[in-house]
Amino acid sequence: MFSFAIVFPTLRFLQAQSKVKVIMCIAFVVLLIQNGLLYMFIHVFGWGVTGLAMVSNIVGWLYAVALVVYTIGWNKEEWRVKVEQTAHRMRTWNIDNHHSEDVT
Repeated sequence: MFSFAIVFPTLRFLQAQSKVKVIMCIAFVVLLIQNGLLYMFIHVFGWGVTGLAMVSNIVGWLYAVALVVYTIGWNKEEWRVKVEQTAHRMRTWNIDNHHSEDVT
């Protein structure tokens, strides 16, 4: 599930911002959607285990997208600060690495 590559860092960012209630609400809504999709894919369409696998993938991406939309859309100030800090670290790292190459 490649969606975990998006979910885990986004969850850590939101947890660091003490947005645990938001994570819980998004997870609950996704759980309700998952149950509806499972019923539809397994019982209505009759796809069995294949339907289960498809729903797991769909729900994983739905959860990832919902977390990212909240993080970027409604958490703008914290996100802007995080992006600026990351850009500063990258610039500092590049400067440090170029200086170390000049010395050798």
